[in-house]
Amino acid sequence: MNRTRGWLLAGALTTIALTVAPLIDMQNGDSIAAHVRDAYPGWSASDVDADRTAIGAYLVTVGALGVIGYLVSLWIARRPTMTARWTTASLLGLGVVVALTNLSMGGEAYDRIVPTPYAVAWLVPVLIGAMAVVSVWRGDTARR
Repeated sequence: MNRTRGWLLAGALTTIALTVAPLIDMQNGDSIAAHVRDAYPGWSASDVDADRTAIGAYLVTVGALGVIGYLVSLWIARRPTMTARWTTASLLGLGVVVALTNLSMGGEAYDRIVPTPYAVAWLVPVLIGAMAVVSVWRGDTARR
């Protein structure tokens, strides 16, 4: 397996894990609900549940789109072309924007809408994606 494919597979698997993590959390520890309750201590349980569900849905949606991005990158990076280079770089750019949004987007009582552990964890697939893009641009996809 070449380096590019390895990085892209690692990124896809990491993204899958981060996509499933909020669903598992919402069934077990429910740190997202605790995050909402900390921001809005006076809210009713149904209001907390609605916001928790919205944040969880956002994280799962972003994750699903990230997995699709990694799969597209895996498919297109099979051959070292300018299309592969620019596509992977563009998808990395989108990932960076989402990760930075997760780290910085606040709301009324929220310092950060996305809980900090999730926001920081989403930097991992971005860093892996950066390594994949470097590999694509160096032409490592041509080496078999």
